[in-house]
Amino acid sequence: MFQTTIRGVISGTGVGLHTGVECSVVLRPSPADTGWLIRRSDIVGSTLERVSPESLCDGNYATQLSISGTRISTVEHLFSALFSHKIDNVIIEIDGPEVPIFDGSAQFWDNSLRDTGAEPMPEPAQYLVVTKTVRVSEGERWVELAPQGDSKRRGLSVEVTTLFKHPLIGRSDTSFDLTTDYFSSEIAWARTFCFEADISDLKAAGLAKGGTLSNAIVFGKDDVINQGGLKAIDEVLRHKCMDLLGDLAILNSRISGRVRAYMPGHSLTGALVRALLSQPEAWTIRR
Repeated sequence: MFQTTIRGVISGTGVGLHTGVECSVVLRPSPADTGWLIRRSDIVGSTLERVSPESLCDGNYATQLSISGTRISTVEHLFSALFSHKIDNVIIEIDGPEVPIFDGSAQFWDNSLRDTGAEPMPEPAQYLVVTKTVRVSEGERWVELAPQGDSKRRGLSVEVTTLFKHPLIGRSDTSFDLTTDYFSSEIAWARTFCFEADISDLKAAGLAKGGTLSNAIVFGKDDVINQGGLKAIDEVLRHKCMDLLGDLAILNSRISGRVRAYMPGHSLTGALVRALLSQPEAWTIRR
């Protein structure tokens, strides 16, 4: 396997889910072995920095990075698409505090990456190979990374369970081997969601300022408020898988291993990423 970058420039403009601010993102090709480089283009003096777990900020409702002393929020949908399309090197420039939410899914980024295509490079791809199981938990919730069953196999296997006490959600389970085609057909279109009963608290906390029924599923007490309802009965599970992939992408490397999760969330997956890197005996880098 060889490294890739994008074949051309990708750009998109839209409203941030939590800030309500209109922002634009521009993706540009980057040389081999640079990884993902990101900056706030609207701030004078902001320089490109390599995405890494050290830049990760704590957050329950979105994945946030601290870059050049500023924050960039809600990167998970973009990151899940770049990760699933196996884009190893890219420049990400954002002219605001948040990646646009678009329709609440990763569909815009998935479509754009498919249209633009990946440019292969002569350098071999880098894999973070999990060699020992690492798990983090919070009450009954947990997430773990474990080695692949076959030591010769490269790639990421995913197992996720979600459980919500809502009549239209309940418990859902899935397992799959991540490929670009699987992401496009089964994950990319799943939208973010919230519960109507929580909206006032989110607003009071200064969040969801850009949230509408056009960019989020809203669950009422017994139903879905959005016209047209869910795209799939397990759309919540699929979106949770998307968020999980986007948060693992903070490692800025392809991953060879198995991720298993029970009720994952941004803060929990962030804790897993930090725990993995704190245990150098649990992983190795291979090309």
